[in-house]
Amino acid sequence: MVPPQNDHCDVEMQIWNSDGSPAEMCGNGARCIAVWMQREGRIKDTCRIGIGGRVVTAKSIRHEKTFGFATVETGTPLLLTPVDGQAVTLDDSEFILHRVQIGNPHAVLFVESLSDTLVHDIGRHIEHHSDSPQRTNVEFAVEGEANEIHVRVWERGSGETRACGSGACAVVAAGVHTGRLQKDEPYDIVLPGGTLQVQWRHNEVMLLAGPVEIVCTGSVVE
Repeated sequence: MVPPQNDHCDVEMQIWNSDGSPAEMCGNGARCIAVWMQREGRIKDTCRIGIGGRVVTAKSIRHEKTFGFATVETGTPLLLTPVDGQAVTLDDSEFILHRVQIGNPHAVLFVESLSDTLVHDIGRHIEHHSDSPQRTNVEFAVEGEANEIHVRVWERGSGETRACGSGACAVVAAGVHTGRLQKDEPYDIVLPGGTLQVQWRHNEVMLLAGPVEIVCTGSVVE
C-alpha cells in the first residue's frame, strides 16, 4: 500500500505473488485495505484504490476492533471465450475453459468435484499453457444448492491459495456467460479460507463482499 500519485484514488495497492511476480488485481486485498483505511481514519464510507492502472471502489465499509467488512466494485468482466468455452487437452483428458479478464486473467472450469490432483496438477498445466503467455489464474468450480458455489483456486505465481476475490468474480462471470447463473442474483462463493458474496448486476458492476479480520499490524523501517 502506497500513497496515491494523483487525485483519482485515496490509496494505491501493489501486490506481489510468492514467486516475486506482480499481480494486477487482488479483490480481497482491496477489501482489506478499505477496512484498514477506515480504521485509521483516512477515509469514511468509500475508498478508491488504485491498482494496475485502474481504480476499484470499496463501499459499505465498517470495522469494529479487529473485524471489518467491505464491498468492492471490481469492474466489468471481459469474457474472452465463447459460451461453449475453449477445449484444452491435458494428460489425455479434455477440459473446457472459460477465460475471463477482470483486471487480471482467469480460466474457469466447471467440474463435478474438487480434488488435490485436479487443482494442483491440472491447475499448474493451465497456468503455463501456451494460450496464456502471461500465465493465468485457474478456478475450479462446483455448483451447489441455494446459490452456493464451491471453488478452489490455483493462482499464477503462488500455487493454490485459500481464497481469491477476483477469482470468485471470474467464476460468477463465467457462470452468467454460460447460462448457469443469473445477473443480479447474489452468490455465495465457498472457498477453503471462507465464503465471499458476489453479484454481477445488470448495470455491469461486479460486486465482491466479505468479512475482514486484522491479524497483525507492522511498519517498514528504511
